[in-house]
Amino acid sequence: MEHLHALLATQFLPHGSCYLWNHNLIWLHALSDSAIALAYYAIPVELAYFARNRRDLPFKWIFWMFMFFILGCRTTHLLEVLTVMVPAYWLSGGVNLVPSTTRPPLGLTSRLPSAGRRCARGRHN
Repeated sequence: MEHLHALLATQFLPHGSCYLWNHNLIWLHALSDSAIALAYYAIPVELAYFARNRRDLPFKWIFWMFMFFILGCRTTHLLEVLTVMVPAYWLSGGVNLVPSTTRPPLGLTSRLPSAGRRCARGRHN
């Protein structure tokens, strides 16, 4: 319970105070981050649908890696909306680490050479 309290610590001011509680500015940021988050919701759903329904799809793992990466990115935008009113910066910072741990850049750079060789030989999975 102590860890949860630390994640939601309120010793800081919410972003709204940086915006001088200007309602137009707050709504601009809240709506734009919400719209970005909604777009990020759609992309992984479409990727998952495509990857599951295409049996002949080469390198499905790339689709799944990007799907999890994008899921982590969308959550950061939802937390930006939250931190306008609630100073949950430890939680926000922790969630910001999630996309980096899904490893698309590292996973792709280490596996693309072998994927290219397999593709040239006609072996896709």
